[in-house]
Amino acid sequence: MKGNLDISNYLNDVLQDWEESWDDFPNNTYPRDQWPIPFFGNPDKAVVATVGVNPSSLEFANARKWNLVKHKAEWQLRLEHYFDGDFAPDDWFGPWRAGLAELNISYESGTAAHFDVSYRSTTAMFRNEETDPREFRRMVEKDVKWLYCLLPRCPNLRDQHKSTN
Repeated sequence: MKGNLDISNYLNDVLQDWEESWDDFPNNTYPRDQWPIPFFGNPDKAVVATVGVNPSSLEFANARKWNLVKHKAEWQLRLEHYFDGDFAPDDWFGPWRAGLAELNISYESGTAAHFDVSYRSTTAMFRNEETDPREFRRMVEKDVKWLYCLLPRCPNLRDQHKSTN
């Protein structure tokens, strides 16, 4: 990421954690050849963040072309430019977009970004009978620290309690 060395360093730490804990959650992590996704969009510019549990495994479907991302720098740029890049964002973001529009904020303008509690894509949390709920919980409990490491690195996020609007 060009603009924020702090975000780039954060992503380096996430990638290292992902590599070191690759086998800790074997029953739920899917697909195995994924990249970690702690956020979508540019957290350095965003004034509002939406939050989800973790990225969908559908994000790594062939049509999304994550398989073209071979290097760390490409991965970081794909995350930062998720909403203004070459690949249309997943339809899952539609309801979030509608709510953000009411605030005159959007992912595309860079005024919003989406953060995930866990950066690992997994089998469906509720709809997949094979998802291991205990492992899923351990994963989220382990990975939530990365959300809390990201928040202080986002200088433009509005603090609702301090906002004068």
